[in-house]
Amino acid sequence: TGLCALQNLKADIEWKRTSYNIELFNAPVLDHTTNSRGGFYLWLDRRQTIQGRKAQIESELMAVDIRCISFWY
Repeated sequence: TGLCALQNLKADIEWKRTSYNIELFNAPVLDHTTNSRGGFYLWLDRRQTIQGRKAQIESELMAVDIRCISFWY
């Protein structure tokens, strides 16, 4: 799955894991962690993002020294 112990919760929209894809509108040009196109990111299909719909991910508690995901806006 490659979601770093993250799981999609039962919600209206599902998070998707992908790498660089020129066909995705407003897709990141590169992975901020690796500074290359070789990384991965989670995204939401904008066609499904209607006001009031939810997308949720959840993980088990992780040790402080484990770093497997970064958040960028």
